[in-house]
Amino acid sequence: MKLTKLNLDCIQSFQLECKIISFSLYMLFWNDRWTIT
Repeated sequence: MKLTKLNLDCIQSFQLECKIISFSLYMLFWNDRWTIT
């Protein structure tokens, strides 16, 4: 769950680039998860 903690830290940092990156990783993570299933 390192990715989740990273995302939370990024969102709380209020940095636009970080939010975009974390959101992209989040979407990729869920897309992969649905694809596997």
